[in-house]
Amino acid sequence: MENSSPSPTLAVSRIVFPANAFSVGSTILIALGSIVLFIVPVVLSVFVWFAAHGTDVAGLTRAMTGLYGITVQSIAELVVIAFLLLVLPGIAKVSLPELGFRKPPQTEWGKIGVAIIAMFVLVTFLGSGISNALHFKTPELAISVFTHMQGWQKALFAVFAVIVGPVWEEFVFRVFLFNAMRKWWGFWPGAITSSLLFGLAHAQQPFTAAMLLSLSLPLAIGGIVLCWIYARTGSAYANMITHASFNLLSLILISVAPQLAK
Repeated sequence: MENSSPSPTLAVSRIVFPANAFSVGSTILIALGSIVLFIVPVVLSVFVWFAAHGTDVAGLTRAMTGLYGITVQSIAELVVIAFLLLVLPGIAKVSLPELGFRKPPQTEWGKIGVAIIAMFVLVTFLGSGISNALHFKTPELAISVFTHMQGWQKALFAVFAVIVGPVWEEFVFRVFLFNAMRKWWGFWPGAITSSLLFGLAHAQQPFTAAMLLSLSLPLAIGGIVLCWIYARTGSAYANMITHASFNLLSLILISVAPQLAK
């Protein structure tokens, strides 16, 4: 059965895994397979670009940090989502509904609201406070891309940021990695480790301690909130809704106060 945590307050989970769920070897293979499946569309997009535009490396660099790159990333994310939907029941030894792919009970919506507010406040204000304390300011790359877009491009980016991105990240970091790690070690080690990986996945240039503290660390704490709401409700839709709402609120904040992204 699933490894228990010493903290019943946060460790309450509606998902119980059998003893043979998430074997280490299978988990590693699926993780590697997910990485490969993500990389393949990106590599193919480079060949498509060169075929259409020649060896214009500078143009490719600009395209990959714009709408073309966002589209490629979303395709890669959708491929990984499809793969995980296919393999997760086999490795978790439970069905997709048992993994949390079911509507959250009405009694849990209050907790989801709390999680949305907690994640937004913690990530936004902690990140801002650390940045100010370290005199370090670099907006997340996705936010920089968003602020330089106009019209329909901004709307399309918002769809990717609010729907595709959060769903993909929740599949990878909560439904897959967090479930595996809490099965092995319990709630807290699983939540902390998977959330640190979640934060590191958002690392960007310059790769310095200040960047990690002001960008990756707040997002890692936000990841723990996402693990908590997933474990408390037993619904993967709960953490997806929380994550999507956080991204939406962030885009609204940047749209209303663009100086925050500078």
